[in-house]
Amino acid sequence: MPPEAKGQPVAGPTVAEALRHPVLARAELVGERQGLSRRIAWVHVSELLDVARFLQGNELLLTTGMALAHASPGAREAYLSSLAERGIAALGIELVQWMRSLPGDFSAWADAAGIPLLVFREEVRFEAISQAICTLVLSRRTALLEALEEATRALLEGFAEGGLPGFAAALERLLPGQRVAVRPGPGPEEPGLWIPLTAGEEVLGVLGLVPGEGLDEVGRLVAERAAHLLAAHLAMARAQEEARRREALERLNALLLPDLFPGPPPYHPAWMGLALGEGVGEEALWPLLGEGVEAWGWRVGGARLFLLGGRRPALERVARALEGRDGVGVGPVVDGGCGARHTLREALWRLRYGQDALGLAPLLVPDPELHLAYARARLAPLLGLPPGRRRALGETLRVLLEEGNRTRAADRLGIRRQSLYRRLALLESLLGPLTPGRPDLLLALRILTEAGEL
Repeated sequence: MPPEAKGQPVAGPTVAEALRHPVLARAELVGERQGLSRRIAWVHVSELLDVARFLQGNELLLTTGMALAHASPGAREAYLSSLAERGIAALGIELVQWMRSLPGDFSAWADAAGIPLLVFREEVRFEAISQAICTLVLSRRTALLEALEEATRALLEGFAEGGLPGFAAALERLLPGQRVAVRPGPGPEEPGLWIPLTAGEEVLGVLGLVPGEGLDEVGRLVAERAAHLLAAHLAMARAQEEARRREALERLNALLLPDLFPGPPPYHPAWMGLALGEGVGEEALWPLLGEGVEAWGWRVGGARLFLLGGRRPALERVARALEGRDGVGVGPVVDGGCGARHTLREALWRLRYGQDALGLAPLLVPDPELHLAYARARLAPLLGLPPGRRRALGETLRVLLEEGNRTRAADRLGIRRQSLYRRLALLESLLGPLTPGRPDLLLALRILTEAGEL
């Protein structure tokens, strides 16, 4: 099957264009004038009757007729049939040494096979014909490449200036009379030329040209190049979005801190978390630490975390000195070691999201997976409990946050206040202080409840 039959453009002259070249001035076109629009991809010279097995299609085949002169009529007809099946552009025969005229019905068979038949009634140099036609092929390929390069530049400029609408407008200028459409999926069933936008084996969408008719060879090449560029853009955009999502999930997972101390934690009346970004040196921290303040450090997700232990006034002084600095996240000062994980988490959230201390920024992204990861990170210690205890404490937390009053929460739960206080102490040891301003925990509870995880 020739390249043209496979939908692949052939960068060569047509048979009609080749016949106008001086090197073919002595060629005589025999039979019907059909197939003259076929393009010549290359020139092949052979005397073999089974030469078709060496051809790829769209060749100008030249022969002196040495084998044809001694072949039977059936072999000659099979010869033409094999060339037609292979899809050659034209057949040129020299009628000088081996044959003086075309045998029998050879011309009629060539017409029936749709092969343009050229004869040379005097000796010609096949080498000169090959050089001339190959020069035409290479010249036309160069012209096509230059046109394609110019079109590619225009398409990329359209993308840079106006995104996808600018790209479509540039393509419509390159292909006058065509309306450009980009659709997801395999493509709508409507008139036009629809080119799949593929990344590997996956189809990302289709590029449509409506009505899609009347495109010359350059137009088809430009359309295919536009489809390749658009597919690459869509694949890159999707990869970047997936990378951003993975980064966000990694930031959330970084909040699931391991045990802070391998053994019993040291005693300090108050604790405070700090998170330093990559551009902030630790030397900015040490001068602020007064007597009696200790610091422990970890590296989590590209940030350096520090847990400071000491008296509340000393830690509050450090917090005031660092508050508002770029690349620094300061957690709240908490009493007792039960809030250590909480203040570290808050410090990391404030480093990542600025003043969004509750870490609500991920919830602004319409991504259920990201919302679920946010909720799991916020309530990770609670999710690690056995199912029965997890449900009881989760319900207690939800009612307490909704009521904002311990007495009303105990009445609503149907338990004694002392039982509520015991549950509250356990919740604060897991999640940090349960102040009234904790809508982050209430949101996380609702997300996990809807997902059936709580």
